[in-house]
Order: sequence, then structure tokens, then C-alpha cells
Amino acid sequence: MISFRKFVMVGAMLAAFAGLAAAQTVTSLSIIPGPAPSPTLRSEGITEALPTLSVTVTADQMILAGTATYDLTLLSTSGAPITSPTAQIMVQQLPPAGPVVAMPGTAVYGGVVRIPGVVFTFVDSSSATVLIQGLRIDANAIGPNAFVTLQGTAFPTASTPGVNVKSNPVTAANATVATILTSLKTTVNPTSDNPTKGSTTSGPWTSTMADGSAFDPTATDPATLNPASALFTAKFTALYAGAFWVNAGENDLRFTFTVTNIPSGLALYVPQAMGPLTLVLGTDANGFGGYAAPATVAAYAVPANGMVTYQLDPMAVGVGNTPAYTVPVYSVGTTPLAVTSAAAPFTFTGGYAPLSTDVSNSGSKPILRFAATSVTEYDSFIIVTLPSSHFAFPYVVSGNGWVTGIAIINAGAGLGSATDPTKGNAGTCKLTFYSADGTMVAPTAVTVPLTGAAETAIVPGGNYGFTLDQAIGTGSYAGIVFGACNFDNAKAFGYLNGDGTTAAYLAQ
Repeated sequence: MISFRKFVMVGAMLAAFAGLAAAQTVTSLSIIPGPAPSPTLRSEGITEALPTLSVTVTADQMILAGTATYDLTLLSTSGAPITSPTAQIMVQQLPPAGPVVAMPGTAVYGGVVRIPGVVFTFVDSSSATVLIQGLRIDANAIGPNAFVTLQGTAFPTASTPGVNVKSNPVTAANATVATILTSLKTTVNPTSDNPTKGSTTSGPWTSTMADGSAFDPTATDPATLNPASALFTAKFTALYAGAFWVNAGENDLRFTFTVTNIPSGLALYVPQAMGPLTLVLGTDANGFGGYAAPATVAAYAVPANGMVTYQLDPMAVGVGNTPAYTVPVYSVGTTPLAVTSAAAPFTFTGGYAPLSTDVSNSGSKPILRFAATSVTEYDSFIIVTLPSSHFAFPYVVSGNGWVTGIAIINAGAGLGSATDPTKGNAGTCKLTFYSADGTMVAPTAVTVPLTGAAETAIVPGGNYGFTLDQAIGTGSYAGIVFGACNFDNAKAFGYLNGDGTTAAYLAQ
């Protein structure tokens, strides 16, 4: 009969052998997008959300039960920075389905994220899986029509009996986890029935209300606004389904547009709300911060910097939709408008907000941040042309018994025109004086009508006359006079009198 001591020794040896036979080596690593399909990322986005990643380690044979612990390193092979706040990077064990937990010690260094102490649990399987959530990346650094690829490496730190981990990291895995496309197009269009599109300052620059009256900035009922009379519309269009989606934990999506080179005398107004868009007031220059415009008036003035920001109600974007949102921009203006050049086009830029160049993983920054790279289309945008006309007297003289008289006529639409010749813009003219050799002489400029005159502008169909002495004072002068007027179709007539001679001529 076998002794008790021998029985114990044999049992121990058998147990050790059984444990050795059950021990398996973890040899490989794989990464694939998790339960959600591989998403399309916005090329404008700096903090675009990657899908849940399914990270699996595989042993050479089945393991009945056990765990293996690794420090995971994920590398953005494109070089684009990971922009996730580390506190938002979470891990969940599968199987069995465990809680979603934050991993203490997670660190992000540019395009690398390191997650220490990730436990993989084996249950009657040769593989163990964890889900990694919350990774974000600077898609704008990669660019449109590209892919997001990640490389993963697992460094062993511990395991339970029956699971052997290699002293070297398991084989690195590469995976394509997302595509990148340009997602937003911003279009500006003059409204179809607005006579001011492409016109000069003679157009009716004030929009109308729904009842045909002049636009009322104090109106409180949105139904009284007349979108058809808008000076122009700004349209935000998604270029693929899901471009306007907002994920859990993100700040609301915003759109912004900026109009510059607005002529003096033209005020622009935008609706307090337009469908699912709500106007945001008081933002910074990047469209961040601020507050929703209260519904105390139907429309608000465009800020002095020309920047308008709207916030999208995330519940308004349906799954599978490719929406477009249009904002009418109303105008209140004077005739003529004061512009600073002969051709002063409005400039228009539009895109997402808030704009940013911050590619860090700071937890204090807004989660949704965008680069200013959206596609903007201009469609016959408004050109404001300054009415102008010029004339020159090749020779004028005063002093020493000579007098030069000048009359300037505002011919309006033009004598002989089929329209009323008195239509047009009232305005003024500036005279400059040059000597016969082309040197400018004092006074460098004189405005007509002259200071102290009964009228301050020459009306269409009217004229204004004066002598050279009245314009520049007494004394001797002989030279050239140039005139520039801020109305169309100016005509000028002059006469010389002196030394018994009188001559009259039209300016050139």
C-alpha cells in the first residue's frame, strides 16, 4: 500500500503538472472599431470622437479562467495629436461585461496615449477583450479624404496562474478606425427678389416686413419678418449624413459667419431663432461663450465685428439626415451709402464654431473645437459701387484782373434719358489744384458746395456755381483744377473773364 507521504507527493506533482498544462502564453493583440461602425470624422474638427475600440489579446490555446494585465499604448500613425482629456478615456472589460471605468495614470503625449493596468479577463476562451471609449483626435491635422489609423502595443505587467505573459510586448496591431471628409459647406446668396443684388447704392437697401412696410428692428413677432426681402441668406449644408451629430458629453454644435466691409449707413439684422438654430450673443472672437438671445425681439443687429453665431438644437438632427439650415440677413440702409472705395464688396466667411488652434488634450477647453477650413461658396454676392464722376479744367486763372467762374451740374440719370433726369444721388465734389507743371498747390482740396453755402449737397438735376476766388481766396493763381464727385454724371462749366476777354468751356 502506498504511503500517505508518497500520496501527498504524487498529488502535488500531478497538481503542478495540471497547472503547467493549463498555462497558456498571450501572443498577439488586435484592434478593431467596437460595437459602433467606423465613423466619418469632420475634417474641420480638432477634437473628433473616434469610435469605441475593441482591443483583444490572444493566447496560443484556450484558457478556462484567468487574467492578464497590460500597459496599453495606442499611437496615431498619421502623427495627428490625440486631443482627449485623459479623464474621458474609459475602459470596459469583456467578457463578462464589466463597468465602464476611468483608468488612473492614463497619459496623452501628442499622438500617443498610454493606458496603464488594463486587465484582460479570460473565460473559456483563447482571447480576452476590453473596450476603450473616449478617444478624440485632431482630424484637421490629417486632412479630408484620408483615414485614421492606430497602432497598439501591449506591455505585460502581471497575470494570474494559468496565464503566462511574454516578457516582451505582444505583437503590435494596426487598425483603420475612421475616415475623414470635409463636412460643411457655407453658401451666401442674395435673395431672388431683392433688387439690390449686384446693384449700386441707388437700390432700396431697407428690407420689408411681411405686410410690405419697412423692416422694423423692434418687431417682437417672428411671423412679421419677411425672409424674401432679406439682403442675402447664409446657408449651412452638411456634406454627408451625420455631419451635424453631437455625441454625449460634447458642447452643442455651433455655426458662425462673418461679414466684413459693410458700408457705413447699412445696418444688418438676423433672426433671434431660425428653426432649430438659436442666435448666440456675446461670444468671443472664436464663437465661444455667450448666451442664447432672448426672444424679446424677432431680430437682432449684427455685432460691430460682423460675426454672427448660431447654436444648433442637437435634437433637431435626425439619424441619416443630411440637413441644411438657412439664415436670412435683413438690412436697413440709407441712400446713398457711404463707402470707402469705388468697388467695395462685402466679404463673407462661414463655418463651425467655436474656432480654435488648440490641439492639446486640455480638459478646460470646449470639447468641440474646429479649424477655420470649411468650404465657402460665393454666389453673386453683393457689390456696392460708389457712384462717382470726374472732370478737369485744363486752365483756370484768378488775380491780376482775371476771374474764373465754375458751375457744377448733377445730371442725375442724364438729360434725354427715358427716365426722370432728376433721379439719382445728391452729393458733393472735391476740387484739387495743380500748377501748370503738374505740382499740387495749396489748398490741396476744396469741397463743393463751399463752406457756408445754403445747400450742403448738389441734388440730382441741380447745379452749384462759384468763383475761383470764393474757393481758394484772393490772390494770383493759374493752373489746373481736377474735380471728383460722389454722384454719377457730373458736368462742369467754366468761364474766364479778364483783360477785355471772355471765354467759356466745358470741363473734360
